[in-house]
Order: sequence, then C-alpha cells, then structure tokens
Amino acid sequence: MPVYNVRHEYLREAIDSILAQTYTDFELIICDDCSPNGAPDEVIASYNDPRIRYVKNEKNLGISGNTNKMIQLARGEYIAQMDNDDIALPQRLEKTCAYLDSHPEVDYVGGWQEYFPKYKLWAPPLKFGYLELLHGCPICHSTLLYRKSTVEKYNLYYDPEYKTAMDYELWTRVLKVAKMVNLPEVFLLYRWNGENLSISQANRQKDESIRIRKNIVNFLTADADKIRKLYLLVDKKLSFGEKIFSIRNSDFGKVLCLLGLRITLKKRS
Repeated sequence: MPVYNVRHEYLREAIDSILAQTYTDFELIICDDCSPNGAPDEVIASYNDPRIRYVKNEKNLGISGNTNKMIQLARGEYIAQMDNDDIALPQRLEKTCAYLDSHPEVDYVGGWQEYFPKYKLWAPPLKFGYLELLHGCPICHSTLLYRKSTVEKYNLYYDPEYKTAMDYELWTRVLKVAKMVNLPEVFLLYRWNGENLSISQANRQKDESIRIRKNIVNFLTADADKIRKLYLLVDKKLSFGEKIFSIRNSDFGKVLCLLGLRITLKKRS
C-alpha cells in the first residue's frame, strides 16, 4: 500500500478493510513516500497488528518507484495491490489466492469494482488481450493478486516514466509473457471523490494513455502504413468499434469507415 499525503480517515478505512480479510496469512506493507504533510505515523501507531510493516522512504521515489520497492520487500508468494483510499471487500484475498492456487497457468488475477460514494459498477472483461488494451485499461488495479516469481523472472516492475497510467503501461508488457484474467465478482470499493489522479491529472493521463496505445500498435505491426492508420484510431474520440468499422448516412449517401479509411457510397440519382 503506497502512501503519499493521504487523508488519515481514508487510510484507516483502507487498512481496516485489509485487516478484516477472511484470508489472514499475509503481511501488509505500507510505505510512506516522504509525505510533506499527512504522513501516517499516528494512524499506523494506533494499530497493534504484527502483520503491518511500516516503511518510510529517505527520499521521494514516486508512486512507481515506491510500489517497486514494496514488491521487492514482500516476503509472500503472492502480491496484492491496494490503494490507500479504497476499501477491499472481506473475501477479496481469500478468493483470489484460491484461484491462483488452483490455476498455476495464470499469473495475474483481478476482479470487478464499484465506485463510491456514488455507486457504479465497473465490470471489465474476464479475459482480454491487446485488442482490449487498445480500448483502455481492462484491469481494476486494486483488485489484483499476482505471483512475485513472475515479476522477478520477467522484470515486470512499474516504469517510473509513467506517472498516471503506470499500471496500464505495465499490462502491455505483462501480456507478452504472462496470463491475466478477471473474476466476475466485486472485490473492491473504489473511492471516486474528485482527488483521483485520473481527474486531477486528466490531461497527463490522456497523453500517457495515447502513448501506451501507440506502443501497442508498434508491437502488433511493423507495417508503417498500418501504424499510421491505427494511430488515427487511438487519437480520435470515437469508440474503438466505431474507429474499426462504421456506416453513417450523409447528404451524399452512406459513408463507410474501415481502419481510418473513408469511402462514400453515393446515392442513386
């Protein structure tokens, strides 16, 4: 659980939700990344639970570097991501651990989440690949459980160059070497309060997301002309399906759009 200038009441709710898990054999690593204000010392000190490991960085590492540090510190076989202002539902760890135990071919498992305080379900696809990644990020980050051995084997750490879409970028590398799935169950309540990075740094996240999708295109094809056409798809505001194929009416007839190419079928006179 990376921490930086977190509201103490949010952090306490997040910690409580982990300590209340039905699966109890875990360590909770909390690492403060040199918070100039809001350091959680008093909050952590109020708990008397040996499963909590509290670490304070000597210099700011950024969220990617801080998370990478905790992955390296972790002593468990599996690693669970947890943001410091979300709430994990009680059976999150039990069910995701059981899934990895019984599915050795899977390396990363996540699930669904609900936004709060205004509740809305986010149910990403159960199975996905690079096509789904071109739509956007198909993983609820704070529902994830994954194998530490896979991270170490393939060097699957977060890239510090990405500040707001570090998880999205990582999945493009994970899918090259590992298997990821989602389970059809809500594991997390995601706090949506206007302070989220996707809101406070929306422009930067948009730029990083476009960069990531262009990297996916580069990986999928070496044909320069196809890359140019696919770049048009990831830069525009249409839905991905509309960018791939659509038919629209115009004053001159029907307009067929296929992979960025527009063909007008003129009306009969």
